Amino acid sequence: MRGEHQPVAVVVDGRSQSATLLKPLKDAGVAVTQPATADVAIATSEFGDLVASGELAHLGQRELTEAVRGAQLRPLAGGRAWERRVLADQAPLVAASLAVWGLLHAKMPPPEIF
Repeated sequence: MRGEHQPVAVVVDGRSQSATLLKPLKDAGVAVTQPATADVAIATSEFGDLVASGELAHLGQRELTEAVRGAQLRPLAGGRAWERRVLADQAPLVAASLAVWGLLHAKMPPPEIF
């Protein structure tokens, strides 16, 4: 998948259930970015801001739509984050938020000049 999509970051919240992915990803040689607690709150806010401004939209994926419809916020690190303990599976929304955060904050190598 990395070769096909060329992601700028693979983000896994090590304080969530997805922490079980850390070892297999490391074993596979995948560099993983683990956001700090404050980064998770920032990711939630940035995601919401981009959606509200119309700069971010999704393609109508059913799972993400259901997660958004059931979303609630909780206090976290002076900000807010998605409440993961709700009836609707929040994994698609959390994953999308962290993916956007990873893109916005990726340490990009300088462009090659030919």
